[in-house]
Amino acid sequence: MKTWTINHKGHEIRVTNSVSGEALYIDNQLQDIGPGIALRSLLWGKITENGNQIEVKVRLGGSWRVKCWIFVDSVAVMIKGKPVQVGS
Repeated sequence: MKTWTINHKGHEIRVTNSVSGEALYIDNQLQDIGPGIALRSLLWGKITENGNQIEVKVRLGGSWRVKCWIFVDSVAVMIKGKPVQVGS
């Protein structure tokens, strides 16, 4: 199993990928699951902050090695499994 984790403004976003499926957890709560073996997968979730819901989108893909992209409020916070530096 492959796992990607990032902390965004105090919220833990964790994505897991295995042959049995993909999963998106936000603050240890399961938010979405994917089908398993696929060339690409898209997962959705939400962070609740000060009463507002902020969209989290995850893309998984790759032919030989799975890569992970995480977007919060349409801004990339992880690209190909690596955190994005603020201002990048």
